[in-house]
Amino acid sequence: MKNLSLIAALLIAAPTLAVADDRATKADANAKLSDSDIAVVTELHHANQSEVDMGKFALSHGTKAVKDYATMMVKDHSANDAKLVALAKKHGIAKIPAPPADKSEMDDMTKLKAMKGSDFDRAYVDAMVADHEKDITTVADAINSVSDTDLRDHLVDTKPVLEHHLENAKALQSAPAQAQR
Repeated sequence: MKNLSLIAALLIAAPTLAVADDRATKADANAKLSDSDIAVVTELHHANQSEVDMGKFALSHGTKAVKDYATMMVKDHSANDAKLVALAKKHGIAKIPAPPADKSEMDDMTKLKAMKGSDFDRAYVDAMVADHEKDITTVADAINSVSDTDLRDHLVDTKPVLEHHLENAKALQSAPAQAQR
């Protein structure tokens, strides 16, 4: 009889424990990100926005091959950023903080905006190679250091896309210059 009471108590408690466990899992998924995870989100968000801005500019100033590459940059980095913003919101970050202003990055963009034709193409593609090499290193390091599993999954999904961008930029870098269209 004592064992029967224990079994009955467990059967009654099991659904309650399952609901409590489900609530804990949902609470963990919505938990705030650590400061170091927020720094990674901030850096990736800034990189995405920078690639989109530069890509949009290249769409109106580059040759066909550069415009094709820029289209991919705008599409892929916009999609990645939308997922990143959704992840941040899920973890209680209504607005991703802006990183400190980078004077050298602003100077590079100013120089790029003053260029035309093959000079623009070369400078834009060189910037894409440098940016993507840096971003791949940042993402690879962050995969091993972030504490949030959603963020880690996002980074794991992001890395091969960045590697694809780098491969394409290097191919453009080694291609002969095109006439301006």
